[in-house]
Amino acid sequence: MKMFYRNPSKKLKWQIGGTIFAVVGITIILFILFSSKATPKLVYLAKTNINKYVDHLASDYQKIIVETEDLNILTIKENASQEITSMNYDMNKVYKIAENLTIYLEENISSQAKLNEYLQTNNSVASSKGLVLTFPLGQISESIFLSNLGPKIPVLVRFIDSVRTNVKTTVTDYGINNALLNISLEVKLSYEMITPITEQNQTLEYSILLDSQVIQGAVPNIYGGYLEDKSAFLELPFNP
Repeated sequence: MKMFYRNPSKKLKWQIGGTIFAVVGITIILFILFSSKATPKLVYLAKTNINKYVDHLASDYQKIIVETEDLNILTIKENASQEITSMNYDMNKVYKIAENLTIYLEENISSQAKLNEYLQTNNSVASSKGLVLTFPLGQISESIFLSNLGPKIPVLVRFIDSVRTNVKTTVTDYGINNALLNISLEVKLSYEMITPITEQNQTLEYSILLDSQVIQGAVPNIYGGYLEDKSAFLELPFNP
């Protein structure tokens, strides 16, 4: 009489396969859930650091520009009552300032030394391909006890396209028949932010004060003591 036995190895293979499938499925679900909560925090941390970094570079350039550039870029016209009626810009000088700013950013934004100095971290890398910022996993938990723990998650920041600049002038009544004049260079810089699972385009905007002084004249009452004017936008290619 012949005896028939089931092959235990076949049943074991099915059990192992099912276990692996379940583990992989649960891992994918947990990863999706974690990513949906972690990515906004990761983007926020990266944007905060980039803003801080570029603000420091802008402050450096502001010190340079006051010493090296011709800031007599504005002509103010007044009426017979010494009221300010219009403001005109010397666009050649504005273009030169904007061009020099773009060159300065191109030369310095990918500097490892400046990245370490201004962000005070050795966990980020600057190169011609962009900035790689890394954040410990614990920072995403928002717990001060875990902020420096866990594996580091990289975020690539790649500056793209061009630098857009324009000059903004504000005039405010300042005492009797005087006005406070502020001239600023407004800058818009686009960049691409790549996290482990997302890719986003961001725009960074900041302002560099070129000049501030008290002048003779007054803002017409029709403007309520405040007058603002902007030059046309200048767009320059940006290749850091």
